[in-house]
Amino acid sequence: MPTLAAEPTLRGWTRWDAGDEQDDALARLFAEPKAAIEAVVHLAGQSSAARSFEDPVGTLRINAGGTLRLLEAARHAKFGGPLLVVGSSEAYGRIPQGVPCSEETPLVPVSPYGVSKAAADHATRVHAAAFGLKALVARSFSHTGPGQAPVFAVASWARQIAAFEADGAGSHRLKVGNLAPVRDYGDVRDVVRAYVALLEKGEAGAAYNVATGHGTTLRAIVDALVARARVGIEVTEEAARLRPNDVPYLVGSPARLTAATGWTPEYTLEQTLSDLLDAARSAHGAPVEGGA
Repeated sequence: MPTLAAEPTLRGWTRWDAGDEQDDALARLFAEPKAAIEAVVHLAGQSSAARSFEDPVGTLRINAGGTLRLLEAARHAKFGGPLLVVGSSEAYGRIPQGVPCSEETPLVPVSPYGVSKAAADHATRVHAAAFGLKALVARSFSHTGPGQAPVFAVASWARQIAAFEADGAGSHRLKVGNLAPVRDYGDVRDVVRAYVALLEKGEAGAAYNVATGHGTTLRAIVDALVARARVGIEVTEEAARLRPNDVPYLVGSPARLTAATGWTPEYTLEQTLSDLLDAARSAHGAPVEGGA
């Protein structure tokens, strides 16, 4: 179910509207004089690459089809403000090991989710070039932070650790998938700043990597979380958590984003992981780091 987020002042309130794919809710929203939409950030969709292997058709319909419907609604409404479509690094697929990819790296996805994001990416840039829509793409790399849903790997690990701590002392099993891949993990708070910066300074028709430029193995992230735990933890790989087709290395260069907006990350991965685990502890009513 596509959701439209509109920030009339970029610094003021945010309006969220949801519309069924069978109706014209998006068109009506753009047509409302009272909406006074100045900018749109499109974040709606099926956001799990792992889940996309279970429902490839639904993933493509929601992510690619929903984006196209939004672009068409904006085009027919002659929307003049920036429209930022949030894409994914998964659209790149496999890239050369050890070399952060630029926006010129071909999009060759290896998952249904990546295919859906690549299609939305292309559609956005075509609408900008063909119809003059002020639309652009943020190719977001992995990010996490306080409040992330446990359907995502790092947040799931933090939630499991917080639950173990709530249970008390003893040995506990942390269930994980493949820990060998290298990922470019940023902080969600930095990512949000990047989106605002792109609304203000991004170029229509362009794509921008939202990345740190630094890769970390998933094993190193698990180890960092386990080192912060207050109970003994055994890490166990589960076959059910493995993807049918994984990417061993996915790191991006933020050079274009930095050049266009001046954006750079403010949070270290260490701080992000500490804050994520503290948020999970708070959800279980436990004291945060340093408060035990």
